[in-house]
Amino acid sequence: MPIPLRVLIVEDSQDDTALLLQDLRAGDFDVSFFRVDTPAGMRAALAEQVWDLVISDYQLPYFNAPAALALLQASGLDLPFIITSGHVGEASAVDALKAGAHDFVQKGSPARLIPAISRALRDADGRRQRQRMETAEREQRTLAEALRDTAAVLNSTLEFDALLDSLLEIVGRVVKHDSANIMLLEDGRPRVVRHKGRSEQATDAGSPTARLSLQNYPTLRYMFETGQPIVVANTRADQRWTTLDATDWIASYVGMPIRVKAQVIGFLNLNSAEPGFFGQVNTERLRAFADQAATALENAQLYENLRRVASRAEAMARVASRLNVQLDLDNVLNTICAEIAWALGSSAVTVTLYDEVAGHLRLAAATGLPPGYLAAHRPIPVSPSDFAADGFPIVVPDTQQWLDRAQAEWYAADNVRALAAAPMWREAQLIGTINVLVVGAPRTFTHDDLLLLQGLAHQAAQATANARLFAETQRRLRNLNALRTIDLAISGSLDLRTTLNVLLEQVTSQLNVDAAAVLLLNRQTMLLQYAAGRGFRHRGIERSSVRVGQGDAGRAALERLIVSRRDLRHGASPLARAELLAGEDFDTYYGVPLLAKGQVCGVLDIFHRAPLNPDPEWLDFLETLSRQAAIAIENATLFDSLQRSHGDLALAYDSTLEGWSRALDLRDKETEGHSQRVAEMTQALAMAHNMRFDNLVHVRRGALLHDIGKMGIPDRILLKPGPLTDEEWVIMRQHPTFAYELLAPIGYLRLALDIPYCHHEKWDGAGYPRGLTGEQIPLAARLFAVVDVWDALSSERPYRPAWSADRVEGYLREQAGKHFDPRVVEAFLKILDAREKD
Repeated sequence: MPIPLRVLIVEDSQDDTALLLQDLRAGDFDVSFFRVDTPAGMRAALAEQVWDLVISDYQLPYFNAPAALALLQASGLDLPFIITSGHVGEASAVDALKAGAHDFVQKGSPARLIPAISRALRDADGRRQRQRMETAEREQRTLAEALRDTAAVLNSTLEFDALLDSLLEIVGRVVKHDSANIMLLEDGRPRVVRHKGRSEQATDAGSPTARLSLQNYPTLRYMFETGQPIVVANTRADQRWTTLDATDWIASYVGMPIRVKAQVIGFLNLNSAEPGFFGQVNTERLRAFADQAATALENAQLYENLRRVASRAEAMARVASRLNVQLDLDNVLNTICAEIAWALGSSAVTVTLYDEVAGHLRLAAATGLPPGYLAAHRPIPVSPSDFAADGFPIVVPDTQQWLDRAQAEWYAADNVRALAAAPMWREAQLIGTINVLVVGAPRTFTHDDLLLLQGLAHQAAQATANARLFAETQRRLRNLNALRTIDLAISGSLDLRTTLNVLLEQVTSQLNVDAAAVLLLNRQTMLLQYAAGRGFRHRGIERSSVRVGQGDAGRAALERLIVSRRDLRHGASPLARAELLAGEDFDTYYGVPLLAKGQVCGVLDIFHRAPLNPDPEWLDFLETLSRQAAIAIENATLFDSLQRSHGDLALAYDSTLEGWSRALDLRDKETEGHSQRVAEMTQALAMAHNMRFDNLVHVRRGALLHDIGKMGIPDRILLKPGPLTDEEWVIMRQHPTFAYELLAPIGYLRLALDIPYCHHEKWDGAGYPRGLTGEQIPLAARLFAVVDVWDALSSERPYRPAWSADRVEGYLREQAGKHFDPRVVEAFLKILDAREKD
């Protein structure tokens, strides 16, 4: 497709012009041209500024190429300039190129002309692109510098007037103009706050400080409604422009809305006396500047507001510093009163706390009022909806007109003329109110006063909530420690009286009551009987015996519910057991059933000498303590029952073992009571050896069952009247092993095995069944071996008479170190000697 080419031809020959055009079209150019041959003609053609290229003959009758080049350069146009000639020498061509011509081509040489033109066009296009880039860079640098300066102003001053002057000075570097102004909206109407440049009249009323009406200025209304800039290229022809007497010089205008968070707060307006002066580029640059200016103006306005609340912030900081170190609720409330009185210059301040259950405000602290005011103040019924959710105070300018309030007469008595009440909110919960009272002379609360009171009320709410949380945490910690103390008492002692005394100590101290007692249920008689008590002046309570269903304690046990009584001194019906409690001066009673596994085991009595108004947490802890008491009673009861059962079972076991031993004696034809005697004597010998007390019972049981293994020996061998054969002795000597096999599976008798299994072992290793030696033989078996032989030799047997004591002693001494442990023999003989002397 041919390339469009607009050519200015400097040539006096029409023929040469025709040949040139023929060559250009042959080179694939779509040519449009104009031919000139005089300086005047060329100047006129250059003024049109529509050319891509100039081709000039070197020599014309009234003109030449160097002169034409000079005219082009003087015009400021950057166009390729190519010289053609048929006879000019090389020197002239070189001079022309040095003067600025882009190329020199011989006429009639299209092969050289076309490339020269293409190259010159590319070079010119490249230069123009570089120039545009350089121009854009310069504009960007200018804009960046202006924005940087604007940012510097932002950081260097917050004074409103100084800021306006700086912004108007900087905007002149961003976009050129003849005059500028900044308008800010006040109550929805713009007002010129700063102007710079040629004088102008831009107000409705003629005063520079008057506020304009957006309806009268379409340009301003457009920017306000759309948030977009507006450009008026020609104020004489654009109906949106409103011309005043002092603005009739303005020919073009650009306006930029000043926005903060998408909200228009004002306008930046630039004017020029030249039509069409402001274009799209100017608009974009002005937008960037206006965005920064908006931030600066917003900060300046905020600074003005901050200066107005500086004293308020200082007061709040002081109050916060005082409240942050307080955790005791009474101290916090008194500090709130004192600090708010100082901050607002008031002589009297009160704090009320809201009771959500009762639905009223209760006076909790006061300053600057008579001493009796706090005690005489009655709770005020209110609803949280009576107060603003944002905490803004309620102002009562005349308390005597507050006729629907019961405290109006009190205010009159104390000369309280007016008040401001700020609610204390925390997490949408009403904590209470702070009330600043005007005493004596009248006073009007300013808006700043109320803002300060509102902020202080927020701080006071947080401090009050923190103090309550701290008190609640401390109370719960004490409760947990109390429960832990009771748990330790329950787990560390099975003595019920000790545990109940610990329990009652925690009940009276943690519930802050004067006295408490525990009545235990006797299931046989169905009577509640006194078990333990604390805090009573007299001992009459100890005689308490109440039938289930009778009196308050009996009703608590029967109905399994907490029973309470108040005003015991003046109540219509006297408290049951009143005669037992004479002189105690109790006012309030609580009876709490003690339930263990669904069964009533007693009642916890609570007494107090003043009225009690417990909260739900107090009642919950009371129930928790009652459960602990029930657990303690159940544990003690189960332990007593278990001990009795264990004792009965042990007696049954021992009776069974003694029956077995008598049966063995009879089967083995031993003398009557042999097993009982050796068991008692072995126990005595074990005690002489300082054996542990809990092992003595196993020694006794082992001695009683020492020959239990003989149950496995056939009667033909066990009851044989004559000597046993070797084969029979092998069987006979298996009876300790039979004893082990018989008793080992019985856990109850496993610890008693030493004697039945090892009483035939000998000190020198000659015994059976395992051939143990010395101290390898269990001590119980060594003790029993001496006693068994002593009793056997000392007793009458069918096959021989009893030995004398001296003969038996001699035998024992002889077998010491052989059959017997020598130290056991000595100890045993000392026991025998001591018994003979007794």
